[in-house]
Amino acid sequence: MNDQLPNPLLSVIVPAYNRADDLATLLGSLESQRHRLDIVVVDDCSPNPAVYNELKTRHPHVRFIRQATNRGPAAARNRGAREANCELIFFMDSDTAVVEGTIDTILRVYREHPNFVVCCGTCDKRPINDGLFAHYKALLEASWIDDRRGRITYIRHVGSRAFTIKRTVMLELGGFNETLPTPDVEDYEFGYRLHQAHGPIPFCAEIQVRHRYDTLWTQARLYFRRVIMWWGLRDMSKGADAVGSTSKEAAVAVVSSLATVSLAAGLLVPLMWWVALSLAAAAIVLNHRFLASCLRERGPLFAVAAFCIHTFLSWFICGGAGVAVVRSSIGKIGWSAPRPPKSQVLETGDVV
Repeated sequence: MNDQLPNPLLSVIVPAYNRADDLATLLGSLESQRHRLDIVVVDDCSPNPAVYNELKTRHPHVRFIRQATNRGPAAARNRGAREANCELIFFMDSDTAVVEGTIDTILRVYREHPNFVVCCGTCDKRPINDGLFAHYKALLEASWIDDRRGRITYIRHVGSRAFTIKRTVMLELGGFNETLPTPDVEDYEFGYRLHQAHGPIPFCAEIQVRHRYDTLWTQARLYFRRVIMWWGLRDMSKGADAVGSTSKEAAVAVVSSLATVSLAAGLLVPLMWWVALSLAAAAIVLNHRFLASCLRERGPLFAVAAFCIHTFLSWFICGGAGVAVVRSSIGKIGWSAPRPPKSQVLETGDVV
């Protein structure tokens, strides 16, 4: 039986699939704030539901809800929104942990800006897991928002790992789109609809979670798929976004990829090595803020490794863009994601 506390101020929604270890970290990070929270974990039909038994015993105040079938993170988040007890919802991914002070920040932001229907957060520069790539990815994401700290700024999309939204608005918009071919850009698609309905999306860099990052290879494949999927959302996005997927980031990917092509061409035409050096220098200049952060935080060897990782990932970004262009030209990816009907979120019948 859940030991649900009375009068919570914020519902925390977490979709999960076989994530018991990560959930232990996440729930532990929320423990000191449990008296203010309605915490809902939506198990997306994990093969072995008993994997969460220990967590249920350790955190009796947390509501665990199980989907009858595996339907993906979009459906799990929508289910969580239906089940939330509070008007204000905080979505987190299961491989994150809240940074101390974040719950206070969320409640303060909405006290000071009661008209906000949504507010996005970000990832801390300290990842949950250790390792070269984890620290690279955390510093990369931090570099995108360094100039946004200490104030409310505005963006055009949401990140599913850390954002707040009013429950009524979530339901009115139909929630996350459960019909997308793969669960790679459902947060972007929802953010674009949210932006169209309510205008620029508030962003607060002090709403922070720590993130467990996957491997370099997993991230490379994700970038490849995500670019292809994102191509189908171009009509909704109105250009590049204000954080992360900016025109400058696209330019860095293109220039970095061309630099490696020029370097390889130098084996046949030595003059191309100079072209490669020029392009590499341009990539460094374009990405100087991130590389300076790497140098400052982790030292020169890490900064060099980060530049190499960035170049490697650029190939997958450009490769995905190339595939998207070709498929679009032959009518294979010319879709524009539809707005899901309200019945998608309001339907009932899932088994608890």
